[in-house]
Amino acid sequence: MTTTSHPYTRRLLATFAGLLLFVIAMLWLMRGVLGPFGLCLTLVYLLEPLVTRLSSQPLFGQRISRGIAVAALYGCVLVIVSALFTVLIPRFYDEVTRIAHELPRQLDNLRQVQIPLWESQLQHLSDQWGLGVDAHKQVHESITGLMRFGETGAHSVTDTIRHLLAGAFDTLMTTVLVLLVTALLLRDAPKAKIYLWQAVPPAIRNDVGALIGDLSRDLNGAIRGQLIICLINGVLTTLGMTLLGVHYAVTIGIIAAICSLIPVFGTVISLVPAVLIALTQSWLVALEVIALVMLIHLIEANFLNPKVMGHSVELHPAIILSSLYVAEHYFGVVGLLLAVPVAAAVRSIVRFGYDRYLVVTNNQQDMALVESEISGLAGLQGD
Repeated sequence: MTTTSHPYTRRLLATFAGLLLFVIAMLWLMRGVLGPFGLCLTLVYLLEPLVTRLSSQPLFGQRISRGIAVAALYGCVLVIVSALFTVLIPRFYDEVTRIAHELPRQLDNLRQVQIPLWESQLQHLSDQWGLGVDAHKQVHESITGLMRFGETGAHSVTDTIRHLLAGAFDTLMTTVLVLLVTALLLRDAPKAKIYLWQAVPPAIRNDVGALIGDLSRDLNGAIRGQLIICLINGVLTTLGMTLLGVHYAVTIGIIAAICSLIPVFGTVISLVPAVLIALTQSWLVALEVIALVMLIHLIEANFLNPKVMGHSVELHPAIILSSLYVAEHYFGVVGLLLAVPVAAAVRSIVRFGYDRYLVVTNNQQDMALVESEISGLAGLQGD
């Protein structure tokens, strides 16, 4: 009995490598429209299972067409979004208006009254305990740096909002285009799947099916799981800030929910405005806010991520940081949002190719060597 290496190893590895290079090249060429295109694919991935389930349900003895299922799903989403906007948007608008009017005055009061008071208190404690710490310098540098970071972020957000308002027509057209393309893709998803599957050579369909399963599992955790965690994070932050009596709790919660889509840095980014707002009340409230955000982060890292996203999406921190840096450099904010899903997909492809072909080939070669040695020993015993 003899064994040979997998007949399609080199061919499939070359195919996977070529596919990976093709995807990277397409992302680079389409970086200008990556936002709408990525949003379309994300919406299709999120909504396609719901459309399939709706279209499989009988209505008056007949199955619902996918077009009607898409229209019904869009209607439900519109109702839910409208309800959320009715509840949250007025409160959010009121808080943002108050922030625009009151926060500059409160920050001036923080600089001129609160910070000098805290500096004198800390200096008194330092002198009393013999710590030899220059409280004025430490507090001034820390809070000034925090406020500078917060003001820079606030100006960036303001400029973004102003840009969106200035291009309101383009934004509206992009939204309509995204929804229309998403609806068409959802309606024709089964036909597209059949066409693509028939284009795959029969000899490698089992391998391609296994790879698609791995990609689906990882992307399910990276996209659907992250959106669920985003919602939970926003709710917990809003409730916690409300219980602590922090001003603008809804706004802080919305910021935390949006920032939680960005791995690693999201917690730090959302912490800055929360601490700045809390500092306008008292330093004790600011400490409570820091403790609350850290508690929510621990809950997310140790409970929500394993339960909701699963262990399949776990990436080494170095890979996450490198992906975020490269994606932000070339694709901006959209790159930050898509960095981890893309990294998870690339990891799945590389791991699949290694486990399925390189390991199998090495094992087959080892088995062939063992069998040849056994045959040789059997021949010696026969002699």
